[in-house]
Amino acid sequence: MRRAFTADDPPSQQVAVRDATTGVDRCIGFSTVDSTVKTEAAGPTHPVGLAWYLPILLTSARFVLAPGFVLAVGAARSATPTSVQSGAWWPLACALTAAGTDFADGKLARRLGVVSRAGSLLDVLADATFILVSFTALAAAGLVSLWAPAAAATSLGAFALSRARGRSWEGGMERAIADRVGHAAGVVNYGLVLGASSVPIGVLPPGFVFAASLGVAALNLAPLALRARPAPRPPFPPGEETRPRSAHS
Repeated sequence: MRRAFTADDPPSQQVAVRDATTGVDRCIGFSTVDSTVKTEAAGPTHPVGLAWYLPILLTSARFVLAPGFVLAVGAARSATPTSVQSGAWWPLACALTAAGTDFADGKLARRLGVVSRAGSLLDVLADATFILVSFTALAAAGLVSLWAPAAAATSLGAFALSRARGRSWEGGMERAIADRVGHAAGVVNYGLVLGASSVPIGVLPPGFVFAASLGVAALNLAPLALRARPAPRPPFPPGEETRPRSAHS
């Protein structure tokens, strides 16, 4: 355990940094400069205890909510939307919880300063699991088209395969547009789950949701079509843009 600094210590040993948030002094080494306790002004401090794991817990909750959504859809098929206690409300409650965790985990991780590659990967896996499982359950219940889970699985499979092969989609206007469309598809996927979950309680008509699922399926496949297009080649080979040409070339 590090002892506290006292006024009797020589100035060379009194250099510390005081955390502006907690007020706790942290030793940063020794110096021969006579200095007082400084105040650290930059950046958020790393949380301790449960706060460190809160973003991961929120992300992991979607792995649990996925099978819970399947059970909720099954219960809603035999329920009546006459009261809040009816099972018809369970799919919507489950979908709202999943969408809430997807919205909050990234913001909380950035706020706490615990963003990591592992956390980002877990977030993608959690989204893929919940969307594929919920699309499949909704398609089995006849609320969305079978094209919805098929298109989502195809898009996610192609993305995972490209990452496994180390292929980058960066570069080119088509790839930039594909990234934007892919992000939009991820948001719309949750919108379809929420919309289909509201059918058992009579918020949206089944025909509208089923038709919308066809559009969502097309949106999930759109990034594949954009990324499959070859990148445009420059009019001149690299290094020859300014090379003078002869009259016979």
